[in-house]
Amino acid sequence: MQFSTFFTAAIILAVASTEAPKCKYAYGSYTATCKRGNNIFCGGMTGICGGGLKESFDDVATKANEASCGGIKPGTGCNQTVRCCTAAKKRQILQEETLLSFDD
Repeated sequence: MQFSTFFTAAIILAVASTEAPKCKYAYGSYTATCKRGNNIFCGGMTGICGGGLKESFDDVATKANEASCGGIKPGTGCNQTVRCCTAAKKRQILQEETLLSFDD
């Protein structure tokens, strides 16, 4: 007597793709202080972006913050520039596979 077994397994594969964040700059309306670093730069403020936007610094913001403190001593007030970005969105694509196995 032969027995056949039908076995089905579903495997869900998640493939994540990331959508690029959208960014803008918040300029000049936030008072911070000049700080020591490789170059003197404007910094010290957090929570500038608001609205669920994430604060970050890139070359544009870094150069603007260094320029804001050009020729000024550390501890002096300055206007900080911050890059404000939406969070990167992750999308998942689900794929279902069926595996068949037969025993004779």
